[in-house]
Amino acid sequence: MDDAQLSWLKAEDETSSLREKVKLSESELTKAEARVLGEKEVGKARAEAVRVEAVQAFRASKKFCNIKANFASLSYLQGGIYLKEKIQKKFFDLNLDLLESDDEEAEGVKDWEIQMEDIFCPMCDDLAAEDAVLVPPPAVTDLPDQAVVGESGALNGA
Repeated sequence: MDDAQLSWLKAEDETSSLREKVKLSESELTKAEARVLGEKEVGKARAEAVRVEAVQAFRASKKFCNIKANFASLSYLQGGIYLKEKIQKKFFDLNLDLLESDDEEAEGVKDWEIQMEDIFCPMCDDLAAEDAVLVPPPAVTDLPDQAVVGESGALNGA
């Protein structure tokens, strides 16, 4: 063997060892990428758990309870205003001032209990003769007991 062949063999050995090192480095890189992705997913899961916990804590807080109560109260008041406006448009001569109460009246009835009899009083629902004239008669439509249907699914004679 001469020097050229010896150099050639050394170069091949060196190339093969470098190839092994490259394969080993690529394997380590793949493992590191997988570890980073796994840590990233774990981080996302932790962030989601923290977010859910924070939302649950806020929903259980007194501040959120106050926000809900304020919203419900405001919605109720706005609905009342809307209904009063609608009633006033339909019955323009109706005096809705009786629905408004001042603070003294509210303090006076604060401790009263509402009884079912107060709400559903059959004696209070009796119509006077003059009120009965204002009530329109119910609309009644007489329908035949049987209807004849043609092949198209439409009523015959209709």
